[in-house]
Amino acid sequence: MNKIIELCKERITYGYKRIWALLRNSGINIAKKTVYKIMKNNNLTLPIHSHKNKMEPKHLGMQSMQ
Repeated sequence: MNKIIELCKERITYGYKRIWALLRNSGINIAKKTVYKIMKNNNLTLPIHSHKNKMEPKHLGMQSMQ
């Protein structure tokens, strides 16, 4: 648990999946969900990103009928 908190403070832009990957690469076997729960309980989770639709609408008015 201390390792997770330490990694979150070192890398503030990393989410639970990246923190989990760092732990796994250093030889610590832990589930992703456990990492998420520890981060959530310590208020270390990042805000959820919402992606906007970047496509413009193709039709802005009435369509002509042929």
